[in-house]
Amino acid sequence: MFAIGIIVPLSLQLQPATSLQQNAPLVPTYIVNLDLEPEKRWTSLIKEKRTAIVGLLDILKDAFKKHKPQVKDLLDAMDSTMPVEYSREIDGIADAAGLTRRDALLANAFYEVTALVDSALPVFSRQIMRSCTSVVAQDSNGTV
Repeated sequence: MFAIGIIVPLSLQLQPATSLQQNAPLVPTYIVNLDLEPEKRWTSLIKEKRTAIVGLLDILKDAFKKHKPQVKDLLDAMDSTMPVEYSREIDGIADAAGLTRRDALLANAFYEVTALVDSALPVFSRQIMRSCTSVVAQDSNGTV
């Protein structure tokens, strides 16, 4: 099974340092049930993060105006080669966030797009260069 995630810039989800003193988790935990239909797996998380996702897309679209052909080529390549299940997840994400499929692809490809045209976001360049994407999964037996 494939799992994807919409990337939310850390600057939009960091909690205050006082959380450390309160023993509150700095990073929230979410459960994504991969047994659900692909279109439904991400619905609750995407609805919760919709404002941040839309904000990210506004920044990306503005920053990449000069690089539209390269971004279009990257998104076309992603869209035409992704497995069906992954494609269905993108459709579900787009629906849950009220986005076009293309915008859901762009948000999902945040790090790939910034690597393609890293000069487009000079304000964030230091954070982007140190950023990565990952998923940590745990099965019902507790195996990570």
